[in-house]
Amino acid sequence: MLFNGVHAAIVDRQSCLRAETLRVDYNNAMITIFNARNNLDSHQQFQLWRQAHWRDGEFLNCSIKAGRKEFTLHSARCSHYGTAPSTRSFTKVPKVCSMNRSELFEWTIAQGAYIVGCNCM
Repeated sequence: MLFNGVHAAIVDRQSCLRAETLRVDYNNAMITIFNARNNLDSHQQFQLWRQAHWRDGEFLNCSIKAGRKEFTLHSARCSHYGTAPSTRSFTKVPKVCSMNRSELFEWTIAQGAYIVGCNCM
């Protein structure tokens, strides 16, 4: 797997929190991670990704609740993330994006997290 130009076994959530926008080759799957912590432009990049993958893109909202990693699966079309420009950043909580749901599931398992589905699914 390629992480910030360095091969690594797993990209953990802490890495996601420190990362900017990453293109991760995870077991030959392309996953894009958007995070506002180090990249103020990540919100706009995330919205552009959603527009480009409107029909078949899905993403995980990566959060920790009650000490457990809970990743919420959303469609790129999810209305919770708006269609108009926003003054707030939706990427303060990392977003892990892919065109393939099974890749997102595999990545989640590798992070020791569990998935819940948004009602947009």
